Amino acid sequence: MYTQPHPESGPTKVIVVNGDEIGSGEGGGAATPQTVSILGAGSAVGSAMYPASGVVERSTDITVYYGSSNQATTGTFSTFLIDINNRQSILPGIRQNVSIAQVTSANVGDVVTYTIPAGCKLRVEYTAPTGGGTLSIKGVVG
Repeated sequence: MYTQPHPESGPTKVIVVNGDEIGSGEGGGAATPQTVSILGAGSAVGSAMYPASGVVERSTDITVYYGSSNQATTGTFSTFLIDINNRQSILPGIRQNVSIAQVTSANVGDVVTYTIPAGCKLRVEYTAPTGGGTLSIKGVVG
């Protein structure tokens, strides 16, 4: 695809028309990471969504931290993509700790990165915790 420079573009300023802003050249760059809470305290079998309502507006990378309220608590998490047609499919992610691998389920203590396409959302299903505590899911977006 061939594009012509916008009349207001310059050596330190880029104007993108009918597209996503990719940076202005004036200190632009990656977005500031944002921490989100996906599940505060899960004490029974359940599921949680990111985003909690609506869908992601653009393709989004999220690093998810699966945790618990104490070291004795364990649980298992499975991840799914809810697409623009509201269909659910397994969403693999890349585990970042222990041994790096592609995974479709995770345990307490795992850190996994997922890519959520624009117009979709992440669904995490989890087992009931064992060991006397609760489960938590936090993420870093950006």
